[in-house]
Amino acid sequence: MKYGAYSEKGSYHKINQDSFIIKKVRGMYIVGISDGLGSKKYSHIGSKLLCKSLLDIVYKVKNFERISKIELMELIFQNWLKKIKNLKKYPIEECSATFLFVIILKEKIIISRVGDGFISIFTDKSSYLLTDNKNDSFSNITMSFSKNFSIDNVEYLEIENEKFKGLITCTDGIEISPNNNKTILKFSKELLEECKNKTKSKLDKETKKWIKVWPSSDDKTLVYLLDDKEEKNEE
Repeated sequence: MKYGAYSEKGSYHKINQDSFIIKKVRGMYIVGISDGLGSKKYSHIGSKLLCKSLLDIVYKVKNFERISKIELMELIFQNWLKKIKNLKKYPIEECSATFLFVIILKEKIIISRVGDGFISIFTDKSSYLLTDNKNDSFSNITMSFSKNFSIDNVEYLEIENEKFKGLITCTDGIEISPNNNKTILKFSKELLEECKNKTKSKLDKETKKWIKVWPSSDDKTLVYLLDDKEEKNEE
């Protein structure tokens, strides 16, 4: 697998409130991306601890093939709460953050979204998108992990791993316009196509360059994961 990530602090933030994780663990690939709420003083702590909580749970759960949505989200939430409480200096209500993650198993792929941002996933047969395009009357409300976290705010998808091709996930600082499913999937597919034809070092340099100039004053984070086995086999 070829993967990488880049995060850029927004111009109106003192601290980058975005966090991410991308790692191979126990034969699984995990990707997580979190955006601390700008209105919360310690949301950058909350976002970092969400990524760490995902990693903790991946090490602890023995059988991901059978875990339910409720079980998994509750494990992550309780682990996150525990981490914040153990620090003994950050009020939970000031640590709210969004969280989007993917767990790629041998037989299936787990995809979850709480809050804004998007995840695009491509397999040999299909494409999938989890996003909050905010086209409804509640567009000013951002769902997040918080003191009053609810499973009802989780968008969750389990799909068969029908030959995973790649994924792109971004926080909302990288806003795609027009903000609709077709445009986001097109953006993601084209970016992954570019990833195929470039070395990781060149790709990382170019990613940093265009994210820096992306027209947004918010924190901007992008993570990509690409199955490049076919290209290697062809060589």
